[in-house]
Amino acid sequence: MCATMMLASCVETNLDEMKIDGSVPSQTLAQKPVMVHSAEVAIPGEIIVKFRESAIEQVESATALMTEGAIATGVEEIDLFCKNVGAYKVERLFPNAGRFEARQRKAGLHLWYKISFDEGVSMSKVGQMLTGIDELAVVEYNVEISLPKVTMGRVAAEVEQVLASDETPFDDPRFERQWHLQNNGTDWKNASGDPYIKGAVKGADVNVVPAWEKCTGSDKVIVSVVDGVVDHDHEDLAGNIWYNEAEKNGTDGVDDDDNGYVDDVYGFHFYSNKGFSAMKNPTPGSGSNHGTHCAGVIAAMNNNGKGVSGIAGGTDTKGGVLIMSCATMSDDKGQGRGADVAAKAITYGCNNGAVISQNSWGFTNSNINWNSDQFSSLREAIKYFTDYAGMDETGEVQVGPMKGGMVIFAASNEGYYEGDIKKYPAADENVVAVASIAADYRPAYYTNYGTWVDVSAPGGDPFFSDLGNPYAGPYGYGSTTAEVYSTVVNGYDYMSGTSMACPHVSGVVALAVSYADERGVEMTAAKMKEYLYETARDIDSYLKDDDYKYLPTNGGTYYMYMEDYRGKMGHGLVDADQLLSKIEGDTPLPDDHVSPEAPGEFEQIAATMTSATIEWTVTGDYTGAPVNNYRVYWSTGKISISESGNVTSAGTLYGPSTVTVGEKSVGDKISAKINKLRPQTTYNVALLAVDDWNKASIGGSMGTVVTNDPTAPKAVTDLSVDNSTYTSLTISFTGIADCIGENIAKYTIKRSTSSSMASAVTTTVTAEPGARKSIELTGLANNTTYYIEVVATDQFGLSSEAAKVSGKTKNNLPPVLTAVGETSKTLQYWDKASIEFNAEEPNGDKWSAKIVGSVDSYIKLVTEGNKITVTFTGNSQNLNARTYSAKVVVTDETGLASAQLPFTFTIIGNEAPVATQIPNVYMGATGLTQSYDLATYFTDANNEPLIYDVAISSSSTAVARIDNGKLIVSGSKYGLVDVTVTARDAGNKTASTTFKVMVRDDNKAVELYPNPVAW
Repeated sequence: MCATMMLASCVETNLDEMKIDGSVPSQTLAQKPVMVHSAEVAIPGEIIVKFRESAIEQVESATALMTEGAIATGVEEIDLFCKNVGAYKVERLFPNAGRFEARQRKAGLHLWYKISFDEGVSMSKVGQMLTGIDELAVVEYNVEISLPKVTMGRVAAEVEQVLASDETPFDDPRFERQWHLQNNGTDWKNASGDPYIKGAVKGADVNVVPAWEKCTGSDKVIVSVVDGVVDHDHEDLAGNIWYNEAEKNGTDGVDDDDNGYVDDVYGFHFYSNKGFSAMKNPTPGSGSNHGTHCAGVIAAMNNNGKGVSGIAGGTDTKGGVLIMSCATMSDDKGQGRGADVAAKAITYGCNNGAVISQNSWGFTNSNINWNSDQFSSLREAIKYFTDYAGMDETGEVQVGPMKGGMVIFAASNEGYYEGDIKKYPAADENVVAVASIAADYRPAYYTNYGTWVDVSAPGGDPFFSDLGNPYAGPYGYGSTTAEVYSTVVNGYDYMSGTSMACPHVSGVVALAVSYADERGVEMTAAKMKEYLYETARDIDSYLKDDDYKYLPTNGGTYYMYMEDYRGKMGHGLVDADQLLSKIEGDTPLPDDHVSPEAPGEFEQIAATMTSATIEWTVTGDYTGAPVNNYRVYWSTGKISISESGNVTSAGTLYGPSTVTVGEKSVGDKISAKINKLRPQTTYNVALLAVDDWNKASIGGSMGTVVTNDPTAPKAVTDLSVDNSTYTSLTISFTGIADCIGENIAKYTIKRSTSSSMASAVTTTVTAEPGARKSIELTGLANNTTYYIEVVATDQFGLSSEAAKVSGKTKNNLPPVLTAVGETSKTLQYWDKASIEFNAEEPNGDKWSAKIVGSVDSYIKLVTEGNKITVTFTGNSQNLNARTYSAKVVVTDETGLASAQLPFTFTIIGNEAPVATQIPNVYMGATGLTQSYDLATYFTDANNEPLIYDVAISSSSTAVARIDNGKLIVSGSKYGLVDVTVTARDAGNKTASTTFKVMVRDDNKAVELYPNPVAW
């Protein structure tokens, strides 16, 4: 489960000065709409917009007139946008709330609309189209929400009926599995007499058992569970399920109570957009089991002889708090739709009487940042709940058990691999963020943590215990018994996560609101939140230096160092009994009440670098009984205590840290450990006594404490050389913390070619504790050993011993070039020849080859693998004899070159062909043919192919032609002709020869030619 948001905006005014929760009109926003989230994380095919007040009247008028298939908002640019993206629905995000509509409009929720359109449209283009529309205040990309992944080991075995006892306050047979409600430590035995959770620490629970002596819950308090659907027919929940009487007794398909929702009998199924009256009870699935599990932690029915106990589940004679199911997830897979669905669900809870909103979900995409997300619809819904829960339709008059509401969120489950990072919506200032502990007060392996966390609660940890089946759990270790046990659909099961810690806080707050209502204490959400934090029990004292837990994962063993969590698990572990006792102190004072006795002087009895322990004697209240608790304040500045018990300081005032007296008597010694101090520092301390009526003593004890001097940080232990080149070395080490667990101010890195570090070059870097830091040392010499030292210097100016390592740069050898065969070739000017070389790079570097010297374009160099080929290709430009000489060289990527190897191409010049005489031909009749092989009569010194032409003095007497290098002569008429044959080479040089051809009739004695004979 994780939650994050990103704001990309184009604004002209300071966003931090704006509020759009209804108290300031939307016209005060920047002229351009604020863009919330990004297209990369958006759900395709839908966009959420917030109109300005100046435009909403025309929007409402236009949308009210829309018929099926028609889309109109009355805003020309929006209507054009709808047409361009194929919009098929424009609707209010927060529906008309009937009798709560005026209140919603006061908060500005009526300004939000959702536009649905073709999913194929680019979401980044959607943002571009809307960003310039003046009538819009906000454009919000909708983002997906989901439940965390949960694995369960179904527990279906029947449990023997038990009776209530001192150890088991109710007769719920499965209560013994609920260590998170009553943790007796390692001596807690199950039915077989074995330790139930080996390694559990007594008291690592919500301390609800003594609180039940004061209150067990009240049906005047409603908790909306924004989650998967709750099994409203469950045997252990049915009596504590909220129902809408008007809808339950009304007509199906009708909004009988005029709250904007139809058939919302047990709440509403926002994922399916249906009321529960039209739906069957859910079947088991990750969504419905998760929602039902959270509901059971809060309000499983107590003392009914069935199943488990709920923190505020009432008793068999008195009902507990009521669960309103606001289902935002699919029943089977626990997947949600967009954040808009959750926003509607939270608003619905407010409008229908809930004063606590339970949220164990987050965003599907973890790469979202909420910090600047001031204008999202979800954040406005949260603010609406905190402002108006418990109030009437006008938002002015309190009608519920608490004025204002508390929105409680799980902190999420990525801590073991993401570390100390903020998670939203949990880190939002308007909600209570809940981290998770295991059964030993220490953080659960998965829990998120940080200074943004508000409080912690048991969430279970399957890897905590080695008891029972040591091979259970998702990675083959741990035990399900160390998880949280509660209701699921049609049964009971173990789950763990901040999802399970969160309903513990919701349940404790619901119990406290019930108690305040019973005692007539006027309670506000702000006061309840303050009391919740003040009464939380210390966790930091269980997080020792050098203590760690380990988690077996698929990638190996992950170590959780407890000191990393100190100060980052909120105000501490939620404590039901202390919270109710705090409320008890708000009851009217007895007539004879006087302030409790102020404590006497305290003594510092111990100190560390970050803590000081003081001890004093327990004093009494006006009845003579021990006071309830002491408040400890501290500051480096001067502290003053007024007569009314108000503590102020000239410097920053820390505290109060509350120390509960518990079972101690007046005159007993009591001590307190003040944590989160700075080393070598003197603090002024003030101590006040507080009685059962929450009244402080007049005056108090004041003194000073001194922390121990800081110690130098430990040396880096894992300095290593990870990589080397010819001119650099890459070193790395893991960042360490200083003596009080904070960041090291700087790391000084020295390098030298001398082991004595003479003439060392110095570099400084920073590194996060536990993070691996890599540094490349550049500008080094080739083939050289360097000595390297790393010294950590803390914020107090103390330095560690030097961590040392040495490394050698690579020896950069030049490439080696060798000839393959002859490097000198003689060839005809028209021929083609190649010379080959072989290149080797000893260091494996990349290399390139080139020709050095002047050559013409018909000499080319190519490389293939390690082979280099230089090729001469003849052409008509080389008719004359000449010699080409040049060299080949290979250069590696560092610039080192091989030896240059010469090559030569000697070109033979072009010589004319030579012709010899072709003999004359006599033919004794026409039609005879004579053939000559011309290669016999023509030669060429260059051995180049010749082209032949033939000419004849009279084509009527004989015919001559060239066919495939042969001359063919045929007689066609009696007579005498000359035949000339010419040979031409590639250089256009020629040679010719001429011969005679006579054709006569051998049957005649004599013939004269020409005929008649000329005289």
